Amino acid sequence: MKYIKILTIIGLLSVMCSCTQRDFTPEVGTTPVEFVPNTEMTFASALVYIPVRQIGVSNTSTEVSIKINSCEAVNISDETVTLEEGKDFVVTDKDIYVTPRDGSDTTTSFEIRFPDFQYYKTVTISASLEGKYLGSNKDITIVCKGADRYTLDGVFTLTYRHWYSKAMETMDVEIVKDPEGDLLTYYVRFFGEKEGGFLAQREVNTLRILNNYAYPLQITEDQGDFPLFCVYCSFEDYTADYGYFLPIPDATMAATFTYSGDKEFRSTGFCISYGAPFDWQNTQFCPMDGSAVRAE
Repeated sequence: MKYIKILTIIGLLSVMCSCTQRDFTPEVGTTPVEFVPNTEMTFASALVYIPVRQIGVSNTSTEVSIKINSCEAVNISDETVTLEEGKDFVVTDKDIYVTPRDGSDTTTSFEIRFPDFQYYKTVTISASLEGKYLGSNKDITIVCKGADRYTLDGVFTLTYRHWYSKAMETMDVEIVKDPEGDLLTYYVRFFGEKEGGFLAQREVNTLRILNNYAYPLQITEDQGDFPLFCVYCSFEDYTADYGYFLPIPDATMAATFTYSGDKEFRSTGFCISYGAPFDWQNTQFCPMDGSAVRAE
């Protein structure tokens, strides 16, 4: 019996070893590969895909590599910058097996990752294919266009519904660029501050006020400085029972301004309070969802 158990264990180990040694490399042939003709594409995320294909019908894959000859970008300040491979972008896999073409327009893509894509309006990639079996279209230059970037900074008049009085009210909101020059960093000022403000991060055409950031502001001359928080806020409708909406701050979420052009944005509900981000009873400002237009 012990001998049978030993043979069983040896057999299982042999099966496991054979599984770990299996070769998953596809069958490779000699069908030439080329870039899919394309000079322009859009990108709305950190990933760009450059498609290639075999030039004829085949039942085997073709191994091919990509070489990035140059890469330039126009950033959101309209400056042209050179992007470095391994620093500003990464080719996920330079060597790929191009899928066999069965008569349809089957393609396989090289994936390029741009971690800082939100800084760029356009990215221009010049690339070449390398390998033994290449078609005539082995060099390509592609312009990748991001979404139009609106002008976010300036003074806006925010119209909102007051949670307690239910009346429509307005106030000025000033949005300023980062004095240190970071193209994605802004400051939002609600109280006429001459400096500082709530730290906000640009995400294409949305401004997200960082909910883990607080800054001291003197509420009155007697009270001194208090840390102010700005967080997302939803509202429960208690008008039937109490005559007002009840603010419910959520410090795990961020208040946002979503722009639809250079001159306007919509805001989510948000709560500005001092002392603690959940303390709506110490609210300085708590507008429900509103809309804003650029002040003339």
